Amino acid sequence: MKKIIFYLLLLFPFYNLQAQNCNCGDNFNYLTNRITKNYVGYADKVTPANSQQFKKFTDSLQQVANQANQYKCLSLCREWLDFFKDKHISFGMDFDKLDPDSVRSFFANEEKSTWTESTFKSYLEQNKEALDSIEGIWSVGIYEVGIVKDKKSDQFIGFILKADSVRWMPQQIKFRLAKKDNQY
Repeated sequence: MKKIIFYLLLLFPFYNLQAQNCNCGDNFNYLTNRITKNYVGYADKVTPANSQQFKKFTDSLQQVANQANQYKCLSLCREWLDFFKDKHISFGMDFDKLDPDSVRSFFANEEKSTWTESTFKSYLEQNKEALDSIEGIWSVGIYEVGIVKDKKSDQFIGFILKADSVRWMPQQIKFRLAKKDNQY
């Protein structure tokens, strides 16, 4: 009997080492419950005036989350948290603990620009007199970002020219900017 208990105790720590799948519906439900119960600003953000609209918003995202894969899950959770407009709460993944191929795969379907480094440099050279002051190549740390007026909207897009090649790949759109009254 002691041998059986010893072997069970020996094997028990390995029981939880299986790969975990993202069950987005469960993760989204956990997130919404935690925020509802623990977020100090919840009562300020979800008021009697907007509670029905917020409930519909939450329920609709929950339905999408119930069917979503792991790649869509992160953006769904962030979309729900964006309702609060509070930069003190966020939802993310620890990409440093994942292998680079998994991270690249995760971001492979992100929005992309058609600009390449050479076409963008050519555009800048040919249009240097007519460019907005924000348009150009900007470097921050390991990132090199191109900013250009989006032809489809009144916004500017910031897209990757050079980066770490794990989280961000060339041509991925990193951000959008709007210009109002000469301010971005």
